[in-house]
Amino acid sequence: MLTDNEIHALQGYLQVREFRGLEYIASTFSSGERLDIVEIGAFCGKSTVAIGSGLSKRGDGSKVYSIDWHKGSPENLRDPSFKGTLDLFRQNIDRYGLHDSVHEVVGRSENVVDSVPDRIDVLWIDGQHEYEAVQRDFALYEKKVKRNGLVLFHDAYKVDVWTGPLRVIREDILIGRSDYDLFLIFETIVGLRKRRNMTSTFDIDALGFLNYERYKHSRAFKLGDKLLNTYMRRKFRIRT
Repeated sequence: MLTDNEIHALQGYLQVREFRGLEYIASTFSSGERLDIVEIGAFCGKSTVAIGSGLSKRGDGSKVYSIDWHKGSPENLRDPSFKGTLDLFRQNIDRYGLHDSVHEVVGRSENVVDSVPDRIDVLWIDGQHEYEAVQRDFALYEKKVKRNGLVLFHDAYKVDVWTGPLRVIREDILIGRSDYDLFLIFETIVGLRKRRNMTSTFDIDALGFLNYERYKHSRAFKLGDKLLNTYMRRKFRIRT
């Protein structure tokens, strides 16, 4: 198991607790079965190491298919000194001996759909965060998710800067369809399970309220936000 210092040292935007959560899900979800996980957006491999480390504990050949074009985000491309992330990604996989658990897929997510298995257990979406990009990644890959499988979105809960992941979750999935149920909330991660949608209207509205900033400076908003956040985090805590 990686120490907190080792996790901090890995370049990337995943919090330590999020790293631990991904590792736990990868090691325990559907216990007794071999897993195929698809990751969209690897950057330097921090989340890949988390998932791969969890899968390696299973000892059953479970694998994560890590998708990234490794040329960086738009802001990276504006930096002439930026050399891409593939070398760092491979170094991290080497450092932690995860070759048996990690299969790299180099390319844009929309171009490599056929490079991952047709039936997957967990889909981790952490690529571009604009609404259209998240919507596209979900539409392309969710059809491969098995019944009772998981779809996990990063930066989807109580995040000011990114609204795309939450919008897809609320509008396109929980409101727009009936085959995904709100399953977990952990740090900024929101997870849906592919099964009949039993999520209440109250909980769907709560997701919107907790990411709504108009009254963030009022005492009433802060109190309501605190109470509702506690309720949601307890109700949808990590469980497998």
